[in-house]
Amino acid sequence: MFTEWNKRAIPVLDSIGTSSLQAPITRALDGFCRDIGAPRIRLMPHPLVFDRAEYDRLAVACAQILDAQASLARALLARHSRADVLNALALPSEWQQYVDWSQLINSPHRVVRVDLIPLQQGHAICEFNYSAAVGGGELHDYYRIFADAADFPGPDVDISPFENLAKLYRASCERQQTEQLVLLDWSSHLALGYPNQYLAHCHLSRHMPGMDIQVHDEATLARSWCGHRDLSRALIHRCFTFDDVTVRVDLYDDLLQRGARFSNGLEAELLMSKGWLPMLWDAANHSLFTPEQVDAIREFLLPSWQVTRDNRDQLLEEKDTLIFKQKNTYGGEGILLGSSLDPEALWNHLHMAGLDTWIAQRFVDTPMFSHADEPGGAHANHRLVLGMYLHGERPSGIVVRSGSQSAVVNAGSGARAGWAAALTTEQCEQLLASIRSVR
Repeated sequence: MFTEWNKRAIPVLDSIGTSSLQAPITRALDGFCRDIGAPRIRLMPHPLVFDRAEYDRLAVACAQILDAQASLARALLARHSRADVLNALALPSEWQQYVDWSQLINSPHRVVRVDLIPLQQGHAICEFNYSAAVGGGELHDYYRIFADAADFPGPDVDISPFENLAKLYRASCERQQTEQLVLLDWSSHLALGYPNQYLAHCHLSRHMPGMDIQVHDEATLARSWCGHRDLSRALIHRCFTFDDVTVRVDLYDDLLQRGARFSNGLEAELLMSKGWLPMLWDAANHSLFTPEQVDAIREFLLPSWQVTRDNRDQLLEEKDTLIFKQKNTYGGEGILLGSSLDPEALWNHLHMAGLDTWIAQRFVDTPMFSHADEPGGAHANHRLVLGMYLHGERPSGIVVRSGSQSAVVNAGSGARAGWAAALTTEQCEQLLASIRSVR
């Protein structure tokens, strides 16, 4: 579906590169790249398009599945200790103090990118990536450069993730008095080449007038807040992972002890553990969910299983149709195709890391997708992973990651990043006709 839509659109979108539109687009993109300061992000030569009807269907299904996960979290915490819940998700018990357990249940700051695999017909959900740091706003700004220049239709779903994030934070500030919103990154994370917080600050300032919005890393924050004993009126937007926290865990602890609130504590990492996926598929848990939630799981979420000694024979028999994923890795780490090893070597590999740290998931081979990496460049086959962002119940997307060098599609493997506009068939035809008319 996605591939078919874009097979028709790409030749027309490619023509932007040889039209009078390209020069102002190039100037705007140069400024955009300077603003975000992200050498790790390699942009696609133009945005793509996405079927609006499928977008609406996915938005409903994603919200249903995430609500089912929240119901499952409430049930687990009612039945088990926090340490046991962390253990079931292959997370260290030491994380307890860094998880805001009330947010885990009530989700006032729920921000998630639901990763989607395009199929011949429809899409499949493979993972959830929680965190207020993955709002995708920068890539929406990239898309708007083209949309403004080429007169893309303006559908009502064309909403920046930054705008949806601001709505979440405005509601939070109404519930609890907040004087400062701090966009906090860690120098070790910034050094990896991800976007800085310049555009986030611009958008949030526009949508939250009167709020004191600051941008810091751990060093500038320590200097700025030295001597401030009570930080209970500060809300911190965390732009880094737990791995970065360990670099200066003393500062992180100090912020918590002085009362600072993180909009996204380590409950984000807890919720994006792949250990949830087999639990959502487990029929024993389906009594916790509504019929609509169960239907969404069965239709969209790739079937997933725990890896145990009890299902060893079944997993090894079906290994060539499975992909094995460690529960708490990201960036393409901890992924193993079942077809890559013989049964004995595969089981030994899984056993070495600990069977309970893995899940098995149905492997789907996505259709190859041909496009250029640079304006005017030669086409090559790519694999795609898409993402729909949800801020609370509000969707925004679709973000596109496209790689030609690896079966793992992410920035670390050299994948390009972009955006796909959700358009009706009529809007798509209108857009293509408009571009064709430009010289």
